[in-house]
Amino acid sequence: MATHARTADDDLVEFRGEADRLARVHEEMLASVAALGPAMHAVARGASPQLARATQAQENLYDRIDAQFGLLDSAAAGRRLGSSAGRPGNAALQARAEGRLVALKRGARLYFPGFQFDADGRPLAVIGDLVRTAAAAGRSERGLVEWLSSPSSFFDGVPPAVYLADDPTAVAEAASSAFGTAW
Repeated sequence: MATHARTADDDLVEFRGEADRLARVHEEMLASVAALGPAMHAVARGASPQLARATQAQENLYDRIDAQFGLLDSAAAGRRLGSSAGRPGNAALQARAEGRLVALKRGARLYFPGFQFDADGRPLAVIGDLVRTAAAAGRSERGLVEWLSSPSSFFDGVPPAVYLADDPTAVAEAASSAFGTAW
């Protein structure tokens, strides 16, 4: 078995790779700063550091939801529902209006988390139950989506959304318990 002795060339290649990665991170930071400045300036009264952190935390959560479950715009959600109409997004918007789907508002657009569809693209029946449970507890649609997507002690640190298709009763019971808790 031959072993490869590390050479100066190996170290140089590794160093260049790390330098390239750091340069990309630096460029991303500069782009973020360039975008944040005008956005914060556009707010009439300014944004407090706390508000900026809360907004960033929300965006990070939405990015995690997208990475784990997918976030579909209304047209993609409508196509997932099987709509072949010229405006498939109307099917998703109608299902949301009927309480069969939930969506997140991100900027001016609505996005539908992928966890609420079965393998055939139909809305999971439990979503309607969860929407009613959340509303009865005074929880917002966004609050429900965030609860479904966040690690939960009810499921040993796993987001409830992971169990929507396989154990909808457990998710509905956990939601009733979580939303009914008064502090």
